[in-house]
Amino acid sequence: MGRGTAANRNIDPGLWLADILPRIEDHLNNRIHELLPWSWKPAAVGATALGAKMGLAGRLI
Repeated sequence: MGRGTAANRNIDPGLWLADILPRIEDHLNNRIHELLPWSWKPAAVGATALGAKMGLAGRLI
């Protein structure tokens, strides 16, 4: 799978940052790749707020 920035993957960078910044401090360092744009999934908490704007694959609809 190709990798790229949030914008290149049709993810709103502001939504992505708003989701990952509060989580990054407590995220395990050996799983930090889960927060990068190419494998990011919205957090369960707050996912409802993002859900109106996000598709199933974490892409804007």
